[in-house]
Amino acid sequence: MGVGYGIVCRSCGFSKEFMLGVGGDEYYAGENQFEILHPKTKDQVKKAIGDLPIHHVDFDRRLLHCQQCHHLYVRPLMKICYGHQQVFNTNQHCSRCKGKAEIVDDLEFSEMACPECNKKSLEVKTFTMWD
Repeated sequence: MGVGYGIVCRSCGFSKEFMLGVGGDEYYAGENQFEILHPKTKDQVKKAIGDLPIHHVDFDRRLLHCQQCHHLYVRPLMKICYGHQQVFNTNQHCSRCKGKAEIVDDLEFSEMACPECNKKSLEVKTFTMWD
């Protein structure tokens, strides 16, 4: 089950919706398990793993927050266990500035800087559960 958040900045009016998680009907396996990824990321996965066997794939749409430009965005992230106890994690760099982004786990939006005005005045306006 996935969740969605609609946030707004009390200072500048910035607003955005984020759909996180994975729906119950959403299943990626076999040949199409990497279809959700960006083409460049798919190439990175293929290059890293090569012909080694894939043992397990964890997939989730996560909210990321750039530490440099404060961009908030959703990205599909995968942890791929393959070969001989090897692990490949997909890229978490900011899609806007390529800076270091961190996964937002606690969803304390009030503690995050707004991507537009840089003030800590974000609040959740809507919450949705989706499947």
